[in-house]
Amino acid sequence: MSDNQIHEFFKRKSAKWNISDFLDESNDEQFKKKIDAYIKSLENIGINGVAGNLLVSLPFKTFRRATKPMLGHRRTSRFLSDVQDFSSTHIGPIEASGELLDTRPDRQEARTWRKKHKERKSTGEPSVHLHHTEIGTINGDTGDISTIEEWKEITTSEVKDKPKLEHSLVELLKIYTVDNVERLQEILFESFVPDGGKYDRNIYYDLNFINYAYRGMLFLWERKENPFIERLEGWYEMNVWSHLIDPAFHNLNIDLVRGEGMSLASSDRKNLERTIHARKKIGRKGDGVFRLCMDRLEFGAIESGRKWEGQSGTKYMTDSLKICKMLKDMLNQLATECDTRENLVRKLQVVGMLHGANRIQVITVDLPKGYVTRIQHRKVREVAGRLTKSKPLALVLKEILYAKSIITQTLDIINNKDDVDLENFLDDSDEQDGYHTSRTIAVSKTFMKTGRTKDVVNEKKRQ
Repeated sequence: MSDNQIHEFFKRKSAKWNISDFLDESNDEQFKKKIDAYIKSLENIGINGVAGNLLVSLPFKTFRRATKPMLGHRRTSRFLSDVQDFSSTHIGPIEASGELLDTRPDRQEARTWRKKHKERKSTGEPSVHLHHTEIGTINGDTGDISTIEEWKEITTSEVKDKPKLEHSLVELLKIYTVDNVERLQEILFESFVPDGGKYDRNIYYDLNFINYAYRGMLFLWERKENPFIERLEGWYEMNVWSHLIDPAFHNLNIDLVRGEGMSLASSDRKNLERTIHARKKIGRKGDGVFRLCMDRLEFGAIESGRKWEGQSGTKYMTDSLKICKMLKDMLNQLATECDTRENLVRKLQVVGMLHGANRIQVITVDLPKGYVTRIQHRKVREVAGRLTKSKPLALVLKEILYAKSIITQTLDIINNKDDVDLENFLDDSDEQDGYHTSRTIAVSKTFMKTGRTKDVVNEKKRQ
């Protein structure tokens, strides 16, 4: 573009002049050339003086929010002066950062995706941008994000058995599902061991847990007023969920780390490329982390809130995204522990629990074919403030026992991953074909956040 030309973008009405649209429609690759063309076009139109500065600044207002992190929260007027100085040759913070950004692989991938997105949009084809290779089933809009084969992998792949409650557990839950507090109190003092036998912790622990959960909630149900009116998050943790979740895992070799515990799997992922001189980054913090005793392996996480705003609430959406990223890191950690062997990785699962006030939802994350991460949200269950058959506590306990079964299955896979099939290992055919290890697969990684331009510039100055 010569000095006297005007870009075709400015043939539209001046009310539609917007720098963000201009940057999208410009064919120039470098950010510097795009801004240079924008400024020269305004100068050729004849915009000068105070009116010119006002008109130039208006389109920048919509673009200012995106440029603040890149410019270190500088004033818009100073930004305009720096943009106009692009025509001269100097090594300033903006020009240097632009050159650095232009060569970064993630920015090149972003430009490629944007180009494909525009092409698909012009033809009417669906196109969705994902930051992670994670696919959730929380809504029905995810069916257009990949090929038919990949979508079949997500919706139909079942390479693991779904855990089911034992018959004795189901029968006890049915017995305790009553709508009278006095009747429940009588039942709780009766023996829950089948056929009146002797209690064995290794066999009847889950029955004891169910009995304990109902006895813990009985104190709240005996109150005249609804116990769940205007309570804080800590109150629910102490009086509800500490009776319903924590005791269920006491017979496993699993620690439920409470109190904003840091995820070690998340920390390991963030420090994969750490050098000896770099500061170690901490992992994501959750309201609970299921961790193997005396180890770093993690099998699930918990996020909680003081109230329930529905699945469209900001708190729910934020915590759901946060916990899914944590579970993705845990799943990758377990896959690495299994040496990414395909027959083991496909069976791995981790669980998450989202509970706001007196409601809970269980999330399961797995790798159906080894690469695409599948996230499944189960139904939201409620702990009723009154003893009732319409919203029985049995449904909540069923979800918790379901999560426990998944963790138990995954823990068994980790404990038995090094077992050797002696019959095949010592078979005569192995002498001819040799010993074959299990086939490995590639597991998708969680991308790191894009570094800020200011950090990149400061790093270059230090060098």
